[in-house]
Amino acid sequence: MTTVTFDTLQFSKKLQARGFKAEQAEGISETLQEVINVAEVATKNDLTKNDLNRLEMKLEAQLSVLKWMIGVSTTGIIALVLNRMLIFPSSPSVIAFVGRRKKSVGRLVWSGR
Repeated sequence: MTTVTFDTLQFSKKLQARGFKAEQAEGISETLQEVINVAEVATKNDLTKNDLNRLEMKLEAQLSVLKWMIGVSTTGIIALVLNRMLIFPSSPSVIAFVGRRKKSVGRLVWSGR
């Protein structure tokens, strides 16, 4: 991790020069120093090639799983639609779907209720 250096005395003097009281300037400086110490900021130098390669492998694995899930879901939906067309071929929705194709050929015959 990169260490951030912060000169609290110089910052306090700048605040005092701009009208803050000495106690206020010191309090602000100390608080800002604590915030800087607590914050963990990752810089470009902190990330190694190994870290980036590991992250890339994790993302590729998750993407592969997602692609597989989409493929299975799509296959399931297609199977359900085809199954419905084979089991209930006389339903109006199937006839409308299939009928459009047959109408263009001119062979649509439906004597449904």
